Amino acid sequence: GYIANSKACKNILENNSKIERSKVFTVYNGLNKIDKFNKKISVKRILTIANMSPRKGYIEYIKVMKKVISKHPEVIFTFVGSDNMKGLVLKSIKKNNLTNYVEYLGFMKNVKSQFLSSYLFVLPSLYSEGCPTSIMEAMQYGLPCIAYDICGINELIVNGRTGLLAKENDQDMLAKHICKLLENKIIYDQMGKEAKL
Repeated sequence: GYIANSKACKNILENNSKIERSKVFTVYNGLNKIDKFNKKISVKRILTIANMSPRKGYIEYIKVMKKVISKHPEVIFTFVGSDNMKGLVLKSIKKNNLTNYVEYLGFMKNVKSQFLSSYLFVLPSLYSEGCPTSIMEAMQYGLPCIAYDICGINELIVNGRTGLLAKENDQDMLAKHICKLLENKIIYDQMGKEAKL
């Protein structure tokens, strides 16, 4: 048999190969249950954990960040992950005068402290994902998640319940979703509770 970590991956295996459908199974990534924790948020940090690559949408995300910052100059965007784009994202951040609003922490083995000190989780991937562990981890820490409505991600985020999904590549909608959760504490708190379930 063959194991895919999302329905999206299962469909690719079934439709683009000679593998029999009855031999392909979906088994989602597993995470150990997280013990009780205390979140300490002093700044509204918007966290993204993903290695920098073109498919992760970091360059396009800069436009979204500018829109959010124009309404919420108090936020900080935090990026965690290896830079596989040879500094291109960081150069673009500097070119767009966003250096004071972005912190890049590079690759980290243990990201627990980042989840505990963040307000929201955003994964700006542009096209299909498998089953992003970073979204599952964020939800376990009670962080509402925001992303584009693409394969894999839309199997994890229940739109309007555990987070918000924007139309694919709709930067305006992604920015509006971020602002909505920065501005509406009642919806934010409800989504955080639902995410942990």
